[in-house]
Parts: sequence; structure tokens; C-alpha cells
Amino acid sequence: MNINTAKIESLVRQLLLEIGEDPERERLLKTPGRGVYEISDRGRGIACSFPTGAPLGC
Repeated sequence: MNINTAKIESLVRQLLLEIGEDPERERLLKTPGRGVYEISDRGRGIACSFPTGAPLGC
């Protein structure tokens, strides 16, 4: 699964703006990158297929 990290970072910045935050504020500068990590890590499990009775995890 290819993940468009630049697009996700842009969307996270846009979300910050929508909730009234400044994505250029020092404490938020790394937030878009963290968002990419969280979304890609969580999304990884979506692409997995599990046989019946298999333990969860990829």
C-alpha cells in the first residue's frame, strides 16, 4: 500500500487550521509528521487479511 505522506501532512495542517490552531506554532511543527505515522501505522492493519481463528496483528 503506497501512502502519500505529503498529502496526509497537508491534510493534518488543514485540520489544525480548521480547529483554530497555528500549524507553524513551535509545539505543533512536528504534528503533521506524527499524523502521517499514526495514520499509516493504524491503516496498516486494514490491508491485512486474517484466516478464521488467526490472532490479530500483521
